[in-house]
Amino acid sequence: MEEWQVQETLKEDSFGRVERLEGSQGGALLRRVACGARIPGSGIVARLLMRRERLALEALRGQVGTPSVVEDEAAQRAPSASGRAPRPRDVLLRSWLAGEPLHLATSLPEDYFDHLDALVDALHARGVCHNDLHKEQNLLVGEDGFPHLIDFQLASVHRRRGRGFRMRCREDLRHVQKHRRRYTRDG
Repeated sequence: MEEWQVQETLKEDSFGRVERLEGSQGGALLRRVACGARIPGSGIVARLLMRRERLALEALRGQVGTPSVVEDEAAQRAPSASGRAPRPRDVLLRSWLAGEPLHLATSLPEDYFDHLDALVDALHARGVCHNDLHKEQNLLVGEDGFPHLIDFQLASVHRRRGRGFRMRCREDLRHVQKHRRRYTRDG
C-alpha cells in the first residue's frame, strides 16, 4: 500500500487549504481540505464548494486536460503539515496535473488557445461550466504544451441547456478570448 506525505501547502484561505501530496511509489495528488477557518459558517461553505468541485470532476471523468477524482484512504488520512490528519468528510483528492499557470509560463505553443477553446467546448458538451476562467492560475500550460484546467470549486453542472447554462458558457468563452488577446500578438 502506498504511503502519502504532504509535500507542500499550495494555498490556505478562510475555506481551508490545498496540499500537494507525494506517494512512496512516486505518484502525486492534490488534496483539498475544506475545514474552514475561525469565521462562523466557513466550514459549511467550504464543504459546499468542495461538493461542487466533486460533481463537476465526476461529470468530466476521463476528460483530457482536467483532473480526476481519486479515492485513496491512505492519502485522505495523511497528516497535514500541522501533524493532524483531516476529517475524511473535509477531503477531496484529485489527480495532480503538472504544468505552469498561464501567467508564469515561459513559453506558449502557437496553438495553445485553439486547444483551450476545444477543451472548454468539451466541458460545455458535458454540461459543465467552469465559472472561474478569468483567473490565469486556473489555466495551466502542461508539460506537453496542452492546456489543463484546475480549480472547479465554482463550476456548475447543468442537466438542461437553458438560458443560465448558455450565459455561463458565453462567460467561459469570453474569458478564454480575453486571455488569447493578452497572450498572443494577433489576438
